[in-house]
Amino acid sequence: MCIRDRKKRILSLLLALMMVLSLIPTLAFAAGEDNSKVTVYFSLSDNGKYKNGTSGKTLAYVPVTVEYFDLDDYGLGQYTRADAGEQPTVLHLFIKMLEQEYLNGGKLTADSDALTVSGAAGSMFMTKFWGHDQNLTYYVNHVYPIMSGSTGATADWIILKDGDVVDVAMFDDWSFWGDAYAGFQYFMDGDAPTHSYTATAGEAKTITCKTAQTNMMSPSGTQYNVCGTQTVYYGKTLFASDAQSVTTDSSGAASITFPEAGDWYVWANGAKGKSTNNVVSSPAYAAVTVEAGGVTTPKLTLTTDKESVIWNEKVTVTATNEKGEPVVCNWTVNDPSVMPYRAKNPWDGQSSIAIKGTEVKNALVLTATSVDDPTLQGELQFNVLPLAEVYAVFGDGTKQPLTMKAETRAVGNGTFNVIEIPAAVDHILVRPAKGYTIIDNSGPATGTPLWTPEYDSEGFCAVTRAQGDLSKTTFAPERVLFTRGILPKYPESDWFCNRIKVEKENVFLAWEQDTDSPIQEVKVENATLYTPVQTAQNSFSMILDRNAETASFLFNTEAKKVYLTDEQYKAEGAALEQKDGFYVLPVNASELEASGLHSRRMEKTYYVLAESTTGRKLRFNVTVYQRDNAMDTPTAVEEYLCLASQYTNNANNATGTYGTMPERALAGFPQSGTGMNMLVSLGNFGGYIIYRFDQLITNDPNHPYGVDFVVRGNNYGTNHFGFYEPANVLVSQDGKTWYTLAGSDHYSNHAYWDYTITYTKSTGTSTVYGGASGTAADWTDSMGYSGTSYLYPNKALYPLFPWTAENDTSITVTGTLLGGKGTTRNEIFDVAVPKWGYADTCYNGLNPYTGAEGGEVFDLDWAVDENGQPVKLDWVKYVKVQTASNVDGGGIGEKSTEVSAIYKTDAAAAPVGVTAAPASISINGQKLALKDGVDVYSAVADTAVEVAVDAPENTNVYINDVYGKSAKFDSLNHRMVRVVVQEGEKEPVIYYVNLKTQAQADEDAVADVIAKIDAIGEVTKDSGSSIKAARKAYDALSDAQKELVTNYQTLLDAEKSYKKLTRPTGGSSSSSTTDDKKNDGKDVKSGNTGDAGITLYLGMGLVAVMAGAVIVTRKRKEN
Repeated sequence: MCIRDRKKRILSLLLALMMVLSLIPTLAFAAGEDNSKVTVYFSLSDNGKYKNGTSGKTLAYVPVTVEYFDLDDYGLGQYTRADAGEQPTVLHLFIKMLEQEYLNGGKLTADSDALTVSGAAGSMFMTKFWGHDQNLTYYVNHVYPIMSGSTGATADWIILKDGDVVDVAMFDDWSFWGDAYAGFQYFMDGDAPTHSYTATAGEAKTITCKTAQTNMMSPSGTQYNVCGTQTVYYGKTLFASDAQSVTTDSSGAASITFPEAGDWYVWANGAKGKSTNNVVSSPAYAAVTVEAGGVTTPKLTLTTDKESVIWNEKVTVTATNEKGEPVVCNWTVNDPSVMPYRAKNPWDGQSSIAIKGTEVKNALVLTATSVDDPTLQGELQFNVLPLAEVYAVFGDGTKQPLTMKAETRAVGNGTFNVIEIPAAVDHILVRPAKGYTIIDNSGPATGTPLWTPEYDSEGFCAVTRAQGDLSKTTFAPERVLFTRGILPKYPESDWFCNRIKVEKENVFLAWEQDTDSPIQEVKVENATLYTPVQTAQNSFSMILDRNAETASFLFNTEAKKVYLTDEQYKAEGAALEQKDGFYVLPVNASELEASGLHSRRMEKTYYVLAESTTGRKLRFNVTVYQRDNAMDTPTAVEEYLCLASQYTNNANNATGTYGTMPERALAGFPQSGTGMNMLVSLGNFGGYIIYRFDQLITNDPNHPYGVDFVVRGNNYGTNHFGFYEPANVLVSQDGKTWYTLAGSDHYSNHAYWDYTITYTKSTGTSTVYGGASGTAADWTDSMGYSGTSYLYPNKALYPLFPWTAENDTSITVTGTLLGGKGTTRNEIFDVAVPKWGYADTCYNGLNPYTGAEGGEVFDLDWAVDENGQPVKLDWVKYVKVQTASNVDGGGIGEKSTEVSAIYKTDAAAAPVGVTAAPASISINGQKLALKDGVDVYSAVADTAVEVAVDAPENTNVYINDVYGKSAKFDSLNHRMVRVVVQEGEKEPVIYYVNLKTQAQADEDAVADVIAKIDAIGEVTKDSGSSIKAARKAYDALSDAQKELVTNYQTLLDAEKSYKKLTRPTGGSSSSSTTDDKKNDGKDVKSGNTGDAGITLYLGMGLVAVMAGAVIVTRKRKEN
């Protein structure tokens, strides 16, 4: 090896060594540095409040020294970070804190309530922590920890350093993952979180609170945002119950004046979400070192005329200076629940004001500022105390605190004080505020006490339903207030109301109607229950089976006595008997009465009282409806889902609660508008209902116009196109395989077959018409569009929908979208106005083919498969009605299909006959070869299509969605033409034409010939007909098409073989040469080369061998 090569080798080795050394972490060279023990700060909260550990510590920014230990000691060795050396991770911190503050010094056991983990190293997932489930998250150093890119870091991967801050927040509500206010709250020092402030006594200090937020589904960084206003508490004792508070402004800031030097604390509890009433953020904490101030500023003194500020009571506050002189001031308060006692008496410019607290709250601050000298201020810190402490006492002696509230009257102005008392409460205990008493409810006209309150040693008075009977009051205005202002808010069907007085304030007691023996199960006979069946609501509805004369409502309860009563639940009627453990409410159709909404709509409500063993009474009612037995209605509703609608979950109670109880449309009462309340809303696109007909719908030749059934909506009749809310109607024989009844627009360009939309439960809310709100439904579709469409369905309200685990958060539906005429988003998602074949459009008699509106009748002969091809159905058992539009109607809500009735049509006495076939149908000038019994044809049309139908003058003709005997289309996206011809009351004759381009027609014609030739197979004496058919098909091709037939020689060979097989015995064979040459103008090669060909091939091979030998010889010489 030369010297130069040696130098190259040495240099390469040195470079390789340098590369290896550069990969060794700097940590390895930090001689003497010990990273196995660090001190960090740990916080743990649960639903927005810091947890207390078993040592008594409040776990808010607690310093913790964490020393490395082997995770194998806990059976967690697989989560040891290999490249960390002996450096502790967040997982080590969690284990230490669990042992110290959750297990009270005990040793942690993995897979326990304290800690259970799953997943691989680097993606560890805690399914249990601190006795809580996996509904938690943690931040490190005030940010969401990132491993790389947008991948979150887990506790086993995050290495701890001295001074690190680890915050863990646990929640009950899963909204913390995506609510707009979710995150970790921190006090801020400029743009950075802080846990310490300094302030000067007597001087205002600005404290700022913001929320650290990260999109945890796709984390890319943490931002600090203001999420609404927040109450910030401060005191010398952390989390003191008598702490004072201030409220942050729109920038998250609040001003606090600490009155004296020393160690103070500020803190804020976790905040409720923007779209949920539950807490979705962590609490915040900071220590404040307050230093002594300079010269003391003169202050105002604020005094009150009462010892306490009582809820809703008048309190007078006066401002005086150091000399005791009144000072005219402007007044502010830190909470809007404190307001002037009378609106006409403003605060500003007064030395004395009257206030009232409308909510029971603590840490309120009223500030007075001198008008003449704004530096002269004073504060009154106070709590608003309840008018009385109230506890519910249950039968087992347990107690539950209750709250008094001011409820707005149903009629007129003003409010009334009310305490809502849960079901099964035996009595309540009331302790009036200091200095107040309970008085009886005697009427002012008599002054006669009706009961005398008695107090126990703690100042509580027991009150039952028996005291304060409002029916005994002699004060007429109070009766008016009760009947007009209170009962509409607390109806007697759901509540029992009585009244007491605390000092001068009337307090109404609303006892929820229930017993300790509620209804456990209900069922019916000869009827159908409305769904959802919710026994807790104590109100049920049912509809009688068709032509049923009697029925039964059966319910299971352990009440000792059950009987019928009147509407006021006062009279005791007939006792109900039991059968097989169920009480039976008998129903007789003859007892039902006309409702007044429809001449044939019959109904009745039965009122029932069930007495428990303790004497309390359960009130419930059962409303029974009768079908219109003149209509041949469905047997039952099989499935139902009101999807992404203002009516979903019965949210819109302004125009009608049509989003549940689909059984109401079994009654068979068609209606316009919303007055009868017998509608069923299907919601936005894809919402649907499935009906079952045990008495099948048949394709009966006696049905006029061929119409077999009707599905009515609630449009107002003809010329009300703005109220069109079309739905596709599908049919099935088994409830599994569905066929669309193709309406007038099914083959038009604005019918989008196989349209798919996915609704996802949103993290936001949606407000519907009437003001109610709920969880919104976000959507994306197969066209690439997206949006939000009102409400996501509540599983409990739709028991007939086949729910899956995935449907809890996402529902995908597919069908035909009927859009407006255009191609932009606004045009596609616009109102469609089809002529016929769609529910909730317009009913205009049974004949849909007149060219006028007539959309709500249906013929089984319209059935087509997913490709638009006709399907012959003699009968069906199931009918599905599915919203076909995706239209947002703005303030009035989405275009949601409503169904008011569905019924079979009546048959005529004899077959109505079938319309005669037209003389001809032409496509782009080409006449179809119409044949009896054939309804599917094909024609050639590249793009534009012109159709002409030669039919008698008095016939109705539809060409796709065009009424008339001719139509022109620039293009047809579905590449189909449907022609419907109908006359008189006869059934229509329907033709389907599949359009092909010229290229497709050529391919199909050639393929047909190739298939006929292949079908000949082995030639026998019986092959004559198949050979003849193949020859005929081939000869019909154009010259260009003939060139594309790849197996023509097979046909020639077959013809030759067949001729030989069928040649007469002893006949001449001289014609064989001529037959071999027959090729119909094509150059046909037989494949037989002859002796000359063999000689030529052998010669060429010998030359090639010799040439190869010469080349090899030359190569050897060169080498």
